[in-house]
Amino acid sequence: MFLVLANQNIASKRNYKGFSNYNNPKKGIKIKKDKIAKMLCCLVLMFQVAVAIGVVSHYNQITEMNREIVQYERKLVELKQEQEHLQLEIASLSTLKRIENIAVNELGMYHPWEEREPGLVATTH
Repeated sequence: MFLVLANQNIASKRNYKGFSNYNNPKKGIKIKKDKIAKMLCCLVLMFQVAVAIGVVSHYNQITEMNREIVQYERKLVELKQEQEHLQLEIASLSTLKRIENIAVNELGMYHPWEEREPGLVATTH
């Protein structure tokens, strides 16, 4: 009778193909480890993709800022040239000869040492 119980006990530990699952309990654990490894690989891959996107985005921002810097430097050079031109124009327009010429010829003024007949002076009371 002891022999029959031992055979039944062994038979209950075998699967339908006759192989024993009792001696290999790590099969379920291996599947879980495979899933965890796959998930970990996916997470690492996603992290690498995110870092790559971040690096490309950062490089794009740097390139755009460099382009803006070049534009502003060109604009600065143009404005400096315009400023020099305007300063030369101011200097030419504010010469004493030019101002005197406008006063005498256009406004009808004269120098105090020139003797002229006094003209009519319009006054308002």
